[in-house]
Amino acid sequence: MLARLAVELAPLAADLAQAIVRRRPRFAMIAARGSSDHAAIYGKYLLEVEAGLVAALAAPSVYSVYGRTPAARDALAIGISQSGQSPDVVATIEGARRARALTLAVTNDPGSPLARAAELVLPLGVDPEQSVAATRTFTAELLALWLLVRDLAGGDPGPARRLGEDAAAALASAERALAAAALEGEREITVVGRGYGFPLALEVALKLREVSRRDAQGFSAADLLHGPIVAVRPGAAAVVVGAAGPTVPSLLACAAALRARGARVVAIGDDPELCRAGDLAIPVPSVPESLAVIPLAVAGQWLALRDAAARGVDPDRPPGLAKVTRTT
Repeated sequence: MLARLAVELAPLAADLAQAIVRRRPRFAMIAARGSSDHAAIYGKYLLEVEAGLVAALAAPSVYSVYGRTPAARDALAIGISQSGQSPDVVATIEGARRARALTLAVTNDPGSPLARAAELVLPLGVDPEQSVAATRTFTAELLALWLLVRDLAGGDPGPARRLGEDAAAALASAERALAAAALEGEREITVVGRGYGFPLALEVALKLREVSRRDAQGFSAADLLHGPIVAVRPGAAAVVVGAAGPTVPSLLACAAALRARGARVVAIGDDPELCRAGDLAIPVPSVPESLAVIPLAVAGQWLALRDAAARGVDPDRPPGLAKVTRTT
């Protein structure tokens, strides 16, 4: 799927990037919920690091609950939703459009309310998922955002062409690493990332909650060390995830602090030193840091699936959840 999308989405992403450049937005706001909200945080890092455009996460309740329409003229407003059905995300894009922002929908359903609300649409073109937890649509959102921002920044989209191979290699690595072992320790799991890896830490924690019914929480490495690490007890499990780049020293410090408190650490990444910092390592192929999130996500998804299997729970049908969640 990723190999196909890297080719098929590239021309449309380039056209959309040109349309955005013509409008010259001064800042960006992104509205999403659930896994798509984690993709939105990734998009924020991309826009600010790669394109130099200030980006913020919208608060959909401002539009849907409080009925307010903040000034958003000269903004690029992006709504991200796999189904395009969430009323509060739709309300955010409708409100931003009324405020004369340039609006863009990233969704798997080009006929959805979100797509109809936006001026521009970046359809994912992904087959419907059979499980409740979002996996392929999440990685597709990451790729779509990467291609769009890479064009906005005037960069080369070429590295995405190997993404299918890189993701397959990451999956194979996760299968090997977890063939005889899964997450051990208590029910509580701490998942840590930084920079581009921060939204992935949130997503891996969400998957562990959804499919394995773990009490998992995702943190920025910096935030964890500012206080929450005191709740990590001996015998706990932790996951540290990240790509080679400027965030590695922070992740190494965090892994050392977690192990000092008696946690068993699983390290997922392409940096050899980071992999050595874990009790168990899932190495992934080395790719540009901003794109590495996608192979890392695949490895994290397999970790959650493997953990669910070890715990004897059905990962495809979490109790109390539906595939499409409509929040107002």
